[in-house]
Amino acid sequence: MRLRIGFKIFSVALGLLVLMGAAALLSLRMTKTVDDQLEILAQNYYPAYVALAHANIHSVEESAFVRRLYIALDETPRAPDKVAALRASIAGSGKASDADLAEARADINRQIAHPLDFNDDIELARLDTRIEFLQADRQRYEQTYAKLAVAMDRGDEALDRDLLDDLDQERDQFDKRLDGDRVEMNRLAGGAIEGTRAYQSRVVGISLALLLIAALLGISVAAAVTTGLVRPVRRLLAGTAAVEGGALDTIVQVPLFIGDRVDPFLEAYRHRIALYVGGMGARGANFYNDLAVRYGYVDEAAAVQELYLSGDKVAAAAALPDDLLTATSLIGSESHVRERLGALKASGATTIVVMPLAPTAAGRLEAVEAARAMLDELG
Repeated sequence: MRLRIGFKIFSVALGLLVLMGAAALLSLRMTKTVDDQLEILAQNYYPAYVALAHANIHSVEESAFVRRLYIALDETPRAPDKVAALRASIAGSGKASDADLAEARADINRQIAHPLDFNDDIELARLDTRIEFLQADRQRYEQTYAKLAVAMDRGDEALDRDLLDDLDQERDQFDKRLDGDRVEMNRLAGGAIEGTRAYQSRVVGISLALLLIAALLGISVAAAVTTGLVRPVRRLLAGTAAVEGGALDTIVQVPLFIGDRVDPFLEAYRHRIALYVGGMGARGANFYNDLAVRYGYVDEAAAVQELYLSGDKVAAAAALPDDLLTATSLIGSESHVRERLGALKASGATTIVVMPLAPTAAGRLEAVEAARAMLDELG
């Protein structure tokens, strides 16, 4: 009897020590998570924000240099050294702006690929797409500037003024969009900070709660163990009953663009899919790649992963089959989108989350309303 009582006391004490040790280890692990969150804030979020701010500054600088060049070419006599220096400054500012945009996208995509996130990967992906469109705007700006430079060299004042007006309009539009993206990046960074603070508060609360629970469990360890064994079974049974009753919600997330000129949007989606199929995880540990294999793209999935992990991301994207992109997206004509929506409903999807890709807010709203109308027609 004494031995039995002593064993029980020892068991309770040992259980209490184990629980307190587990609480301490969990606290350390959660603290490490907070450190990791702060690290990705410093390495991904704010560098992306700073890069966008620098791109804005360099865009303004380039515009100012263009104006000064316009004035310098109108001077009599011309100062060749001054003109050459201004042209070099314009080229330097343009290249710096392009590099800043590329750096911002690299930071954003590095965060998307990071296993630790703040549940904002979709928003980051949308922002990355918007910055990709900004890069296209930059190319159009440079093309207009090249035409203006030729016109200024020829002394065609009428064409000079027209092209300069066009250049100002393109720059204003670019700066407006860039400023909006910078604000959005700042908002996401602020949300990440708030998420880190909230998680840190939970670390303290959970640590204290676990210590209190450990002390209470030390008093009634037998009852607590019994309850701990029974509760998961009850939850499992309740969850099974809920699923059998139709409570399971199957959610599908797809990009959306309805129209005929779909190539730019499919190309952007191609690189996104290449990131997931080729770069998410390591070889043998990428469930997106496994999903592509289950879709029937065994050789293609292997090729995309091999190319992506070897650093050739462009080739990895090119290796993706076109029918995989069209089958897993709502990018195409109205009839194509309607057909894919019907296929999603037939597959058992109960909630369809769309990511509209149209460049304007009105276009995005129109696409969402059109998709919703199609779903209503499908019943």
